[in-house]
Amino acid sequence: MSIGKKAARRCGRPAAKPHGNTVRCEGTNYRRPFAKSTGILLGFPNGNPVQSLQHKLDAARVQFGKFLRNWRRSNDWSVTTAQDWAKACPALIPWPLRVAGGQWGNLENGKVQQPQPSTFIQLGVLNECLALEDRGPIKDRTLRDRVQRAQPVRHPDGRVWGAEDWFACYIGKLEGPPALWPRQDEIDAESETKRLRNLFDQAAELAGVRPVSAAMQVLRKAGDLPMEQVVAIENALFAGERLAPAIVPIARQALDAWVREAAPELISSEAETGAS
Repeated sequence: MSIGKKAARRCGRPAAKPHGNTVRCEGTNYRRPFAKSTGILLGFPNGNPVQSLQHKLDAARVQFGKFLRNWRRSNDWSVTTAQDWAKACPALIPWPLRVAGGQWGNLENGKVQQPQPSTFIQLGVLNECLALEDRGPIKDRTLRDRVQRAQPVRHPDGRVWGAEDWFACYIGKLEGPPALWPRQDEIDAESETKRLRNLFDQAAELAGVRPVSAAMQVLRKAGDLPMEQVVAIENALFAGERLAPAIVPIARQALDAWVREAAPELISSEAETGAS
């Protein structure tokens, strides 16, 4: 039964067509609000089931990218390692089934909105090859060491993830191993890294300073840091690579100190934005 008819039954009079956001019972002044979208009645908070589903898929895609990055880094791989392995061992990983470096980077950054089925087949083949003892004849020593040390993604019972598992993860129906699954502090660190990089770019442009010089000035504000932290901050400012949660406060403090001198108006605008 329609909303209008239900309202009419309560009044005991015939239903009229909806007026704006209400329904009116003929012959009375009774008006009853009704939902603009049937999606709200079905339990979708934004009133649009398609949009609600899309939001969930978008969030899952971003989470998938972070998980893929964590897995790659846990194996000490670059985004081209899988491609290099396929090139070195075509009998093991046929070239059409390789995960290309650019493709891997786009997956990590959540830029692949409509991946082909082959994407998950490629990830499945790669993962299953990592479960083999014989990983092919690799001449390059660095590549061989990286491939030999790498670990596949497995289910809790030890089963190796296949193509269907990678797809399920991509759409938010399966989480990766807890040690690799993105934690909230990592998600927050990624968001803060993006904010710091945007602030750095704006301040460097406003101050008329070359990015390399600006980065050196920021690092001087940080004081004496271990080389790995220096490299991490440089990579965050230049390439947008996510800072480790422990390094975020160091980078934030150093950058804020430099911006106060180089472009103080940006600090004021950020404070106003945060207050609003």
